[in-house]
Amino acid sequence: MKLAHPEAKEKHMKKFYTRQNALIDQFLESGDEERLAALDLEENGPKVRFAVNASFVVNFCLFIIQLYAAISTGSLSLFATAADAFMDLVSSCVMLVTSRLASRPSVYKYPVGRTRIETIGIIMFCCLMTTVAIQLIVRPAHAYM
Repeated sequence: MKLAHPEAKEKHMKKFYTRQNALIDQFLESGDEERLAALDLEENGPKVRFAVNASFVVNFCLFIIQLYAAISTGSLSLFATAADAFMDLVSSCVMLVTSRLASRPSVYKYPVGRTRIETIGIIMFCCLMTTVAIQLIVRPAHAYM
């Protein structure tokens, strides 16, 4: 190092190369993460796809049944249950969309993969669920009848 950069201080050079090595290791790990995600998708992909699609169909049927029961009886409790079933349906939609997006990796746009989009979808769903829960708590009971 001293021959290539005779005026550089050894302490600064060592710090620079340590950071460069850490950066290279980070780039190499992202490739490993993508490879492990691809292997996991290959192994568990059909099972996960079936579970997500089945969950969507079941949640849709439950929502329709609970909504019908809530409208026909006018019960506030059934409306809350229907709202919960609707949020389960939204959760299924979020998981369906994010799992499909995550299954199509784009190495050039997303070098570390799209697997993190599922986490973003879950955070968005949590915010939506919190909003609905607060709305059910704050809204007066006569507004549902």
